[in-house]
Amino acid sequence: MVRTRLVTTPLWSQEHLVAALSQVGFATVETHREPVPLLSWRGKPLGTDATIVIRRAHIGSSGDDFGFVRNASGTFDAVISEIHFGRFDRRWMEDLRRRHDLLTSAAGLKTPTGLRTDYEKHELADAPPPLTGSARAAWNDPQARHSTTAQGIEATRARNATTLVLDELRKKQRKADGPGCVVALIGPVLLWIVASAAVSELANPGGFFLVVFPLWIARGIVRVVRMARRARVAGRELMARLPSGTHARAMALEFLEAKVKPAGAKAEDAVVKELLKALREPGK
Repeated sequence: MVRTRLVTTPLWSQEHLVAALSQVGFATVETHREPVPLLSWRGKPLGTDATIVIRRAHIGSSGDDFGFVRNASGTFDAVISEIHFGRFDRRWMEDLRRRHDLLTSAAGLKTPTGLRTDYEKHELADAPPPLTGSARAAWNDPQARHSTTAQGIEATRARNATTLVLDELRKKQRKADGPGCVVALIGPVLLWIVASAAVSELANPGGFFLVVFPLWIARGIVRVVRMARRARVAGRELMARLPSGTHARAMALEFLEAKVKPAGAKAEDAVVKELLKALREPGK
């Protein structure tokens, strides 16, 4: 199985990104109006696609294809397979960005406002395994190959969209918890201390449970309700990002189901569980 990584970059000009790639040794670069599949060193689809593509023949016989695809914010995401994680790393990206920025500056272009200036890494699902047996025979059929490629592109887009929405939901949840989570735990205890000083009957374990536990339970309920509300909003956003068709939604559900309780985890991931529940709601 081949893992892939999506790295959101500050690169924004396709013309000057291609020129920068030429400066770092990749003179032969494909550019496409619509995303096309990237291939592994075996010549099979990686399950990811890109509009700017460097084929493995220009990287090394033991490498996979490497490319970029423009994201919704206007910059390019680098699509990197597992075999190239060490080669196309942060240092390499920074050098490429420096060259890209020098070229755009020399052309008299200014960075459009509102574009991100940092990097963000997303681990994507495993790509499909190598084709064998009947699947290999089907791949040799042009019509079957076109159908398989189209489904692979749709599945990749579904996984990418789900990863991005899930990451955004996690950030919002962490921000919502923040220091407030500690305050919500300590606050009731401080309230009990003050109350027990005023009312002697509360200065015992029974008083502690009477004052603190209901507040903790209420806080937990509020947190779950708010998380569910955020998940419903994220679910609607995910459906808007997914390619049309039931296959994309099925892939998103399958991707989330695998993340509810990852291997080795002691408990289920509450954020993933809420997003999965929101995506399953009627009308989504």
